[in-house]
Amino acid sequence: MPNLSKKGARSKNAHAGRVRKRKYQGNQFSVECETEYVSTSAKKLNNTNYDEVIMDVNSNYVILHFLNVFTFLSEFVKCKTYNSDIQFRKTNGAGVSFKLVTECSCKSRFCYSSPTVNRFAEINHRLFAIRLLGGGLQNLKTFYAMLDITASFSNNIYYTFMDNLHAASKAIFENFQKKAIREEIEKNTAAGNEHGFSSLFGLTILIGKYTNKVIGVVSVGKIEVDAVTEMFLRSNELHGVKYEYYIGDGDTKTFKSIQNLAPYGDLVVKKKECVGHVQKRMGSRLRAVKENTKGLDGKGAGKLTDKIISDLTIYYGLAIRRNPDSAEDMKNAIWAVFYHNISTNDKP
Repeated sequence: MPNLSKKGARSKNAHAGRVRKRKYQGNQFSVECETEYVSTSAKKLNNTNYDEVIMDVNSNYVILHFLNVFTFLSEFVKCKTYNSDIQFRKTNGAGVSFKLVTECSCKSRFCYSSPTVNRFAEINHRLFAIRLLGGGLQNLKTFYAMLDITASFSNNIYYTFMDNLHAASKAIFENFQKKAIREEIEKNTAAGNEHGFSSLFGLTILIGKYTNKVIGVVSVGKIEVDAVTEMFLRSNELHGVKYEYYIGDGDTKTFKSIQNLAPYGDLVVKKKECVGHVQKRMGSRLRAVKENTKGLDGKGAGKLTDKIISDLTIYYGLAIRRNPDSAEDMKNAIWAVFYHNISTNDKP
């Protein structure tokens, strides 16, 4: 009868003679699907100063034909122990990695075709750069097929690596972002600004006025209003900074949303017009004048040609950008563009 203790439970000695199964550690295919190492590394990188990140510039790859190269090498290489010939073979691995096997009269030896990082074949991760070029798994397979490269990438491996790539990319971006925030704060202080001045370009990217570096970003899946308000809401908590100015086009929906949100309490966010949009409006107005005014269309003296419209629009934008601190100087520079263009020898 089985050895039973209280409540019918088996005693510890009941399993004494049973052989324990070895814990499964994964294989060459399952290891590519792991995420723990990348996630841990990403956290470490995120807590590292930008200047402490070490980059290996001595590692690179080449493409070679296995039979051609190793047949050539086998003619010159001998076993050191028995002076016998050596043959080179390879075994299939995960992705494009493989084991290079040497066989002689005494024994077989092997090495990996690619360095491994925590059991991951590094070459596989590098080749996923095709995703950064806009390609997907099928593009990757087509690329290998065109080059006649033996590869084995499953959907599971591919999409697991996409998760790893996202984690690593996010950690690197946040590391750069921290450095950019520090630089922006330092240059704001040097310029005598109490609060950080940041410019908004596009839908979801914040760029610092002085450093011209990205200091905030939100997923492109969000509409502009949601994206911008989210960046303003989290700026103080994430980076310890406040965005005092919002620079945007004539559309007031986003700015009104920020005003209603009041992310910084007593600090009221101010709006500045985007010079690029103001500049474009000058071009639109001139084309409208040309279309609606008889005699301005065509070529020759006194005509409002497309080249003149383009030049006036560019110089108008430059006059604004070069005089951001004085409305009077800006006004004079804009009129100077007009007078310069109508000036003649008879009437300078």
